Amino acid sequence: MTLDTLRSWERWGVWACLAALVLFGALVVRRAAFSELRRTDADVFFRAAWAVRVGEDPYLNLSERDWNYTYPPLLAALLQPLADPPTAGTFASRQQRLRAEATRRGWDAQRLERELLAASALGERLAPKIAQPPPLLLPFWASVTAWYALSLGAVLLAAHLLAGAATAGLPAWRSVAVTPAHRAWWTLRFWPVAFCLPGIGNGLSRGQSDALILLAIAAVTRLAVSGRTFWAGWAVSAAAAVKVFPAVLGAYALRRLDARMLLGCAVGGMAFFVAVPAVFVGPARAVESNARWLRGVGLPAFGLGGDDSRKFELYGLSESPSQSLLSITHNYVNLPARRGQRPADPSALTRGVHAAASAAMLALTLWAIPGGLRPWRRPLARAGPDPNAALSVGCLAAVMIAASPVCHMHYFAFHLPLMTALVARWAALHPAQSLPLKGWAVGGAYAAVHVVSRLPGPDHALQDLGLPMASGLALWAMGVGALRRAGL
Repeated sequence: MTLDTLRSWERWGVWACLAALVLFGALVVRRAAFSELRRTDADVFFRAAWAVRVGEDPYLNLSERDWNYTYPPLLAALLQPLADPPTAGTFASRQQRLRAEATRRGWDAQRLERELLAASALGERLAPKIAQPPPLLLPFWASVTAWYALSLGAVLLAAHLLAGAATAGLPAWRSVAVTPAHRAWWTLRFWPVAFCLPGIGNGLSRGQSDALILLAIAAVTRLAVSGRTFWAGWAVSAAAAVKVFPAVLGAYALRRLDARMLLGCAVGGMAFFVAVPAVFVGPARAVESNARWLRGVGLPAFGLGGDDSRKFELYGLSESPSQSLLSITHNYVNLPARRGQRPADPSALTRGVHAAASAAMLALTLWAIPGGLRPWRRPLARAGPDPNAALSVGCLAAVMIAASPVCHMHYFAFHLPLMTALVARWAALHPAQSLPLKGWAVGGAYAAVHVVSRLPGPDHALQDLGLPMASGLALWAMGVGALRRAGL
């Protein structure tokens, strides 16, 4: 393979894109910190971090918009430098929102009165701590700026790690030294991000935690390619400790029967779920916080437990834009009802279809992964470097978001590992290390579907019919096919 260098206009294009990211960050900060209503999810993280910092429960509802912290305790503990306290008007604003949304939530007058009293009592209890904030609190705009810079850096580093992992397993790329002066280097990093930009940009604009998870998934891939599977297990646990569903990636270790990676998952899980939060809140509270998450978020997402405090904002399906297989099946079962007219809870049939489809996707992906050990021939052991790790982990990440009970539109950022692995294969076939027609067609169609699905409309029909997820399933099917061909 003869490598082409970047042309002058291509270099200027790179600088223009970087400038656009900076300008986009300025817009994100303006919407989040200088609007009448904070248009960001980051304040939920920062309020939970404040709760940890002053010795309170991070799962208290401290948001004017009545949004709850729905993550394991690790993120709240680590974000304490960006902590943002509630204000004297937080709980009054939350009460107004509860009154306005009581009917949509399906609350009767008694339930509404209980929630209003609880919000008022919480405000009174926290008033002394709000009046005496801890030292060295950043202004909210500075916290949002730092969070955007951290998230953007995580996305760029993830793209770099994924490109390195995707090329490590392909003979055409191993035979050449690719540097930033070459078009190939940028093709492997720029175009996967560009094709997945609707999801990535959505997460960045909302101040979501996707970038950190994406970086952890990229680390899993890079470490698995190089054979450092114990630390790849740690990276799986790090991703799962931010948002639990990346635990699905542990199936990769099971498929390869890699004892060191499984051990890394276990040790990393103890570290990130318990030990690190315990440094800030103590062991007892760290364990209780995880139990609180399980009762309030984990079990209710599967219809278990009796806590419905997060149903309206998270896993209720009446008005949900979720793209999970569960949500899409629910939408089709309840046609022609539109958003707001569908039942809030899925039927047993819908849950059964979701479970069966998710299990089938996982089984097909594990079947397609080449190089797995056979337990009857070789016991649980250390597996070596996996040249197909990028494609394997990418396919499992696609299963991860489809099988999750909730799949927000910004979750499609997690298709970046699979898109990068496919782009590396396509670019290897192009004489100038750009993309062949197939690459442009697949990547362009995927991006177009996600852009069109996000356009404002009266009934969100494309989302409710699952068009974004359909594009993701098509991408997953291509990945599974490439995995099978790699193993032949």
